[in-house]
Amino acid sequence: MYLLQTQDVPAMDRLLARLDELHTAPSAALRILELTRSPDYDLQEVVRLMEREPALAARVLRTVNSAHFGLGKPIGSLRQAVGFLGSRSLRLLALTFSVVARLTEGPAARLCSEFWTRAVSISTAARLLAAWDKAVDPFVAHATGLLLDLGVLALAQGEGEPYVEVYRACEHGPGLTAAELACYGFDHARLGGHMLARWGFPAAMVQTVTLHHEDVPAPEPLQVCLRNAEMLADVLHHPHSPRLGPLRCALARFYGIDLDGFIDLALLCKEAMAEQAELLQVRLAGKIDCERVAAEARRQYADAALETAIAYDSLEHALTDPSAN
Repeated sequence: MYLLQTQDVPAMDRLLARLDELHTAPSAALRILELTRSPDYDLQEVVRLMEREPALAARVLRTVNSAHFGLGKPIGSLRQAVGFLGSRSLRLLALTFSVVARLTEGPAARLCSEFWTRAVSISTAARLLAAWDKAVDPFVAHATGLLLDLGVLALAQGEGEPYVEVYRACEHGPGLTAAELACYGFDHARLGGHMLARWGFPAAMVQTVTLHHEDVPAPEPLQVCLRNAEMLADVLHHPHSPRLGPLRCALARFYGIDLDGFIDLALLCKEAMAEQAELLQVRLAGKIDCERVAAEARRQYADAALETAIAYDSLEHALTDPSAN
């Protein structure tokens, strides 16, 4: 079982040490991460740090004033925005904007489009699905989706073009993690989880990122949410994906979402993903055709209904026709 395969933790630490030497994590972002680990952190010190990072300050204000938070009137004060967000959101913003942005430089830039497309798609889907599950915090689901493939960027930045070639040669999933394990002694999922653990992120997020390519026997609610979000993101970008059937079953099982609900969810995801991409100022690869997704879902539903009807008719015939015995 893949879950039992040993991951080389010292090798991960050596890679992360090289990234530190490349100055991939700005001091302001690391300082914010350190400050906000304590529940009674100094709000004014965080504000002073952000004032020295105009781009980060602008991101905070833009995020707070986005449709995601739905405030009645705009917030113009950085101190007010920082106070409104709270430590959890601040940590996310510091990481995604400062650290992740730097990790998309150099060789990792070649993977940037794929990374942000997956990150925005999965995080948006996870946030929407979390609204159907009281056991999952939509903010945590969204943050976890954004950081799910952080290890991919770290490997590309630390190992350079050889890793980019490995990534390009494999389909994202178990094939990629197996190749990474063979080449480096660890995979991007474990590396991403290791990074979040070092930065003090919640255990549920660390576990979900670490195991997001694993078939966990008894997954936690956040893991279920992200697994379904990953399938939904894949189906939205690839309407004929073989994951459409399993996704429809999972949505019905975990959230009670029927065919019409699925189509509505797909449309809502497309709109929310566009808003998220604009907020993060990233361009997503490819286009989402919700009409094709809906048509394929309806076709599969009709085929399944027909198969059920044929099976029922055959059984009824066998029970009522004496010559069939």
